[in-house]
Amino acid sequence: MRIVLLALLALAGAAGAEDEDAAARAEKARVARERQEAELLRKAQLHFDAKNHAAAARALEQVLATRPEDAAALALLGHCYFEIGDLEKARSAFTRAIGRGRLTKDVVIRLAHIAREQGAPAAAASALRLAHLLVPKDAAVLGAAGDAAAAAGMYEEAASAYRAAMDLDPASADAHLRLGNIHLKAGAAARALTVFETAHHLGASSEELARLIAELHVERGQLLGAVAWYERMLRFDPEDAYEVRLRCARLQAAAGDLLGARDRAGKLTECEDKVVAGGAHLLAGRLASRASDRPAAVGHWLAALALGQGGAEVHGLLGAHYHRVGEHQKAVKHLGERLRRGPPDSSLARALIRSRMALGELRAAREQLVLLVAEGGLDEQAERLITELARAEAKKER
Repeated sequence: MRIVLLALLALAGAAGAEDEDAAARAEKARVARERQEAELLRKAQLHFDAKNHAAAARALEQVLATRPEDAAALALLGHCYFEIGDLEKARSAFTRAIGRGRLTKDVVIRLAHIAREQGAPAAAASALRLAHLLVPKDAAVLGAAGDAAAAAGMYEEAASAYRAAMDLDPASADAHLRLGNIHLKAGAAARALTVFETAHHLGASSEELARLIAELHVERGQLLGAVAWYERMLRFDPEDAYEVRLRCARLQAAAGDLLGARDRAGKLTECEDKVVAGGAHLLAGRLASRASDRPAAVGHWLAALALGQGGAEVHGLLGAHYHRVGEHQKAVKHLGERLRRGPPDSSLARALIRSRMALGELRAAREQLVLLVAEGGLDEQAERLITELARAEAKKER
């Protein structure tokens, strides 16, 4: 009996030893697996930091094969897919990470970006509202929330987000630029102008912004203000900006700054760009005409035509001038060209008829008179011309 008991105790001891060995092996395997997973996570993070996102994703996929509930690994995998450009896989990984408790600002912001890229701006805006709740004092999140709301057409919400970002950082030129763009989209040009000017003074100065501010001043009829901003724009590109300088001269003329306009236009007449030089001659001619300096005006208009600028309008101005001073041959040339190019102008047509009559070209004058009556009807002035032409023809026959 004693022998049997001893045998049983020996068997029990052997089984206990085997159980202990199995537990030790299991624990050893668990530790080895955790070390392997930790090493994979470490390598994944190193690959991610080195911007080797594909390698990082492969390491994370191995980790998640045995730890599918690892929220941190899921979130990092989402960032890898996002950087690779596989937005659908990134969205799935981020969503799973959130479901397992990984609700962070970075994850939500990237989900919002994916929603916007996939054509769901309202979903992007909702995601960024959540991000704002997570970090209410984060200007970057507010800016992104504003962008998402703007993309969804929710301009008031976007403006509110940008203003909140400006409250956090009043010196943020970027927030001012974004708010200005929203005001433009909402049709509030006056507000946009004020905000853009502030952005410029805060350091967001650029050729494009100065041009935009100048054009907003033009829209509001603030012409000299526009000139000042165009001049700021020229500081970024002082060369090859002749068209802008000509625009400034025209704005000055329209605003009544005739001396400034004349000075600027005069300098541009020497420009190598024929279009700009021709435009400057046209403006200088108009300014000289307003100052009753007819010889100077004619000189500028002829120069504009020689440069291929002015067209029908300048032919009309020159024709009227030559008719008025009795140079009928030149008047006929320019008035005929003006009326050929159109549109019809009864006063210039009458001047052409009288210049032809003065030159004795009575048949051509009659043809022009018939055309004038056909186009404008038989009014008092046309009747007077008919009488004048009849007398001239009668005199010629005698």
